[in-house]
Amino acid sequence: MKRADTTVRPFGSAVLGLVLALPTGWPSGAAASGGTWNVELEPVFLEALGHDQHVLTTHEVDADGSPPTDRANAVSLDSEAALAYRARVLHERGSWGYGLDFLIFRTDQQVDPLRASADGPGSAIDQRIFEVAGRRFASTGPGQVLYFQTLEDTTVELWVLDLYATRVLAETPGSSLVVVLGVRNADFDNDYRAVAGVEGVGGVRIDASSNYSRMIGPLVGLSARLERGRHSFGGDLRQSVVLGEIELSRTLRDFSGSPGAFAGPPEEVPPGLAQDRLVTQQDIAVPMTDVRVLWGFRLTDHVALGLSLGATVWWDLAVPPGVQPGPGGDERLNENTIVTYGLGATLKVKF
Repeated sequence: MKRADTTVRPFGSAVLGLVLALPTGWPSGAAASGGTWNVELEPVFLEALGHDQHVLTTHEVDADGSPPTDRANAVSLDSEAALAYRARVLHERGSWGYGLDFLIFRTDQQVDPLRASADGPGSAIDQRIFEVAGRRFASTGPGQVLYFQTLEDTTVELWVLDLYATRVLAETPGSSLVVVLGVRNADFDNDYRAVAGVEGVGGVRIDASSNYSRMIGPLVGLSARLERGRHSFGGDLRQSVVLGEIELSRTLRDFSGSPGAFAGPPEEVPPGLAQDRLVTQQDIAVPMTDVRVLWGFRLTDHVALGLSLGATVWWDLAVPPGVQPGPGGDERLNENTIVTYGLGATLKVKF
């Protein structure tokens, strides 16, 4: 909550400052001679679905049963809902317009910390196993406690910047249909950090990431608007394909004793520990689809408030590599496509 509060304050201050800075009126010919400016500021409560990769398999083994059993359960990351921030500036003059849209979003991915141990020989569960990336930890009695927990900075972060021109295709009093043509810039980073092992004995720290450099590509879309009195209704559909490069990395560090000393950044882990590192880079093309519907209510000639409901699909993004448990890990449990959707509250200023 502390990080969210420090972000909301400057955003709210900017909104208030913009409203207070508005003049009470404009010369009647200003819009006709120089066009109109539209500025929108919008906090969005955004949910992220996908990219919730399979990171742990738990096993409950009854070796003495008839027949012996091994009940395996997959544990996957869960992306939390969080605030995103959107801004838009659009200048319209006649049938043409030129605009900029920006969205930024950051959220944590988590799994509740797990602790478990076997009940011992002769019981229904005489062995428990935690299986993570390239490592297996086993408990054969109550005195051997297995643990797994994600660490700070297990996150999904993204931003999108559209630069575009608009052209009116059809227009009637109170309604319009507009084509959007432009360029999309985007960035997407996914970091995963966790520890697993046997309490008091040792374990492994996992640091993995799929980090994209800035991606860029063409953007095309349609936008429709309908006005009825003080109310306005709208819809936007945009499609783009952004091109760039991705770096995939994963590091496993084995340690003895407690994991507490390894809860910080990877560079703080003492050197000399056994480690397994994988780094690769590749060129990528990521299709993106955006859908948005909007409602607005005009308070004055220059200020309106509204709500928006929208979703963006990032198709086939790579998850951090080598994270799924093996050799029994199931790649099909990894969700490469991510969908962000949410509800926004909009302040629109027109002058």
